[in-house]
Amino acid sequence: MNTISFLLALHNHQPVGNFDDVVEGAYQKAYLPFLEVLERHPSIRIGLHNSGCLIDWLEAHRPEYFDRLGVLVERGQVEPITGGYYEPVLPSIPEEDRQGQVEKLSRWIENRFGRRPRGLWLTERVWEPGLIGPLARAGVEYTMVDDSHFLAAGFDPDRLWGSFMTEDQAVPLRVFPISKELRYLIPFRPPEETVELLRRLAGEEPGRVALLGDDGEKFGVWPGTHDLVYRNGWLDRFFTLLEENREWLHLRFPGEAAAAPPVGKAYLPTASYMEMMEWALPAEIQNRYEGFLHRVEESSPSDARFVRGGFWRNFFARYDESDHINKRMLMLRGRTEAAPISEEKRAEARELLRAAQCNCAYWHGVFGGLYLPHLRDALYQRLLRAEALLDTAERGTGPWTVVERRDFDCDGEAEVFLANPDLTLVVSPREGGALQEIGVKPAAVAVTNGLTRRPEAYHGKVAQAATGDAGADGSTSIHDMVRAKEPGLGRYLKYDAYRRSCLVDHFLREDTTLETFRDGSYGEQGNFVGEPYEGIAAETGEGAVLSLRREGAVWRGGAPGRIALEKRLRLNRRGAGFGIEYLIENLGRESLSLWFAGEWNFGLLAGHSSDHRYRIAGVPDAEAAFDSCGEVEGITEVVLADRHRRFRTGLRFPDPTDLWRLPVETVSLSEDGFERIYQSSCLLVHRRLALPAGSRTSFGMTFFFETE
Repeated sequence: MNTISFLLALHNHQPVGNFDDVVEGAYQKAYLPFLEVLERHPSIRIGLHNSGCLIDWLEAHRPEYFDRLGVLVERGQVEPITGGYYEPVLPSIPEEDRQGQVEKLSRWIENRFGRRPRGLWLTERVWEPGLIGPLARAGVEYTMVDDSHFLAAGFDPDRLWGSFMTEDQAVPLRVFPISKELRYLIPFRPPEETVELLRRLAGEEPGRVALLGDDGEKFGVWPGTHDLVYRNGWLDRFFTLLEENREWLHLRFPGEAAAAPPVGKAYLPTASYMEMMEWALPAEIQNRYEGFLHRVEESSPSDARFVRGGFWRNFFARYDESDHINKRMLMLRGRTEAAPISEEKRAEARELLRAAQCNCAYWHGVFGGLYLPHLRDALYQRLLRAEALLDTAERGTGPWTVVERRDFDCDGEAEVFLANPDLTLVVSPREGGALQEIGVKPAAVAVTNGLTRRPEAYHGKVAQAATGDAGADGSTSIHDMVRAKEPGLGRYLKYDAYRRSCLVDHFLREDTTLETFRDGSYGEQGNFVGEPYEGIAAETGEGAVLSLRREGAVWRGGAPGRIALEKRLRLNRRGAGFGIEYLIENLGRESLSLWFAGEWNFGLLAGHSSDHRYRIAGVPDAEAAFDSCGEVEGITEVVLADRHRRFRTGLRFPDPTDLWRLPVETVSLSEDGFERIYQSSCLLVHRRLALPAGSRTSFGMTFFFETE
């Protein structure tokens, strides 16, 4: 009988900033029991990649894992595989970091296990040809991508059972295709079906190589898989079957197979796995794409190979928040290399920024990713710590301010940066003069770490979702499950017409209520939200001033009135606070009666926690969670207290002010199904204005941040 080589490569990863109990759960459910089963089957051989983020956690909490893994490496059961240390999507980071991240993990593996890794796990299998040079310079000989990469290049599916050579500028790299068919069989179908597939492949042509490269979390963390894989014995049975058929089914390391002659040469287009390319499409296109793909699969299955989705980098176009973090990282990364600082400080800043390149909070598909505030916060922490380090190294410890106009996110319009030793503020004059980032550097807190409510392609399935354990027996892939963590999620499917930021200027219609504002069904009477403002910034002896001005229209029944709105932001040379002054002028010949509201969004991680509470006069503590709604009149201060991180932030008013508070909550998809997530607390500071023709009014407030 013909023989076939079967390569099994697993990838274990937990994001930077993930909760300890979540990682511990993954360890107990997947990483440890997989190792225990592998120890019972000494003839089984696998390639294994642990991300540097996970390695850091394991060294701190479960160092015995590496002792046991080292034994398996030594006895020839495990081939360690390298990758970007902090699990970045490599094309999204600077070329120097692509190489540096890989070299860091390879050095760790060599120091821990005494052998230099030859292969690389490619984060989310996001491939671009420009990776070849940096990977080769980091000592990588081979990598693995999905078979969809090859199909998109026109390869026949029957020829994808082996490795291929590719190159860029005559720099070679070997590439293995990962079988989608095997990914969907393992571990969701009986192990006998995988063995039968391998038997069929071997019978069709001798010497084939079949590769399963997939997430280790499929073996215990995904819903229902711990019972399926371990308690019901799936993995033991699978390994036993592989051992019983080893006369024709040869288990090999990927590195061994990479030493064999390649099937041929391949030049692959930019791609990722099929699901990722679908998720990268705009939400309104995804359902059309899915329907088209299904029609092709039904009518002409062999032609489905030519259907492919979008491009990973378009997550930066879909989600402003993802793009903001990425471009802030790149901005600081460039500053790190150019700064006149010691090499020790440069290396420290570089390491912080490389940790901020961890991929998980930059995209969203069937996993929470970008929708999880604590993952975004972990990246912001490292960005702000690196920025504080650079500030001190470049400017010393005295008071200072900096004003800079820069199109840091490459959208064709310059943003304004105001900074002192304690704060970095990022303002977009083009987008309504909105304050998009308040970064508090000493505390490493981005107060504005929120998320805009957007339509997602899967929102149409929320009404079909079942609660409880539907589909949780492990036999259904998370790509196909339709479950919900709580009933009635459909009522939270509300969307925003603008980016949730601070200093968003509304003129509200008279019939607006807190509920209609929360739902996004209220009416604007002005054209100021998201519209361009003129921004003029200057440094003074006391600090920096940014003036943002727009002349616009307001509608009050008949002909529109004309008003000028100016907001002046004042930042002192030291301190984690700033002042805002509003000036509103009636430019018309008729009196105007207006309802103005200034919107602030504070993203502070925990919506319903005893450690996270509003402090507002007249609001009892029991009703003061960050996810609470309410109206108060005549207050002079609103405080958001984070007792866990030991700080207080909020707004103070020189005159009594009316306030609405409401949560911004999203409905997103995770491994466990649809879930509601608190993203931020919205404060709407509002007041009635009576403006005779040609008159003006002014009022102000102060933002503060205080540590305990």
